Amino acid sequence: MMIPLNAGQAATKISSCQDTNGSTGRLSVVYAKGQGKQAEKQFDADLELTPGDYSEGQKVRFLVKGVEVASQRLKLDKNGDLEADVKLTTKKKKGKMAWPDNFPKIKTVASVAAEIRGTTVLSCILVLS
Repeated sequence: MMIPLNAGQAATKISSCQDTNGSTGRLSVVYAKGQGKQAEKQFDADLELTPGDYSEGQKVRFLVKGVEVASQRLKLDKNGDLEADVKLTTKKKKGKMAWPDNFPKIKTVASVAAEIRGTTVLSCILVLS
């Protein structure tokens, strides 16, 4: 997971959620937003699955409030698990994808889901404070 924005600044709002499905997988999400209209936003979603029902190369769709904001193919990590990691930012940064125009506004609560073949694998709820 990334270290969002300037996490030490009081003006930055950070929200995270995690869902674990026993030994089969984990979804971790961090959403960070600075203050003001031009403030930087960052979104990081990390899905880890044990091989079995899923295989390397399958497409994972990441949805926020039901809207696809990014997709990534499953890759094998060094431990033999499958993973898909998406990093989005409104500011250009190495290793991060551009913020999509269709990213839904998050005022207080938002659902985040990882989908494979049209089925939600794991999901969690972001709650902004």
